[in-house]
Amino acid sequence: MAKDGQRNQDDKTSVKVGFMPILLSLLFVAALLTSLPTILLAVVGLLPTGVAFIIDRTEGRQNTQTVGWMNFAGLWPYLWMLWNEEHSISRAMEFLGDAFVWLVIYGAASFGWTIFVLLPPIIVQILDILAERRVESIRKNQREIIAEWGKEVAETQPPKKKEKSEATKQVETVADKADTYPESVPDTNGA
Repeated sequence: MAKDGQRNQDDKTSVKVGFMPILLSLLFVAALLTSLPTILLAVVGLLPTGVAFIIDRTEGRQNTQTVGWMNFAGLWPYLWMLWNEEHSISRAMEFLGDAFVWLVIYGAASFGWTIFVLLPPIIVQILDILAERRVESIRKNQREIIAEWGKEVAETQPPKKKEKSEATKQVETVADKADTYPESVPDTNGA
């Protein structure tokens, strides 16, 4: 009797694995084995992108995107050669053993870092110069208008208060009553 009770308890705690997870696991392992050279080259080649992802705290992860796309651009020719020539681990290891391949892949990633670090200050400088030119242009127009219309145009005067129309006053009165006396507002739901 104790054995039957123990067996029932074990049946309840055992995990049942369906057919679909097993099938997906087998497909994942098969895909991993058939594309292992690509995965090997991509994982090692995209390390700078991984580092950028870890340290990037900008909104939208612009640093990761900049470094990642440039890093991928440097990796792409070697992935293309791997796919079109000989897709094998020995060919992938041959690429990884070549210093020029490392220079191209990581050099492209470093160019992405350079873009991210140097480009924003340059853009800020350009925008500052354009803003200064715009201010100068507006001041020049102001001087021309003052010369043509006189100094009275340049004097600042507080804006005149505009009288509220009768319709605006009535709307405000109705709104005040509705806030004060909610029961005075008719129910439009038909209840």
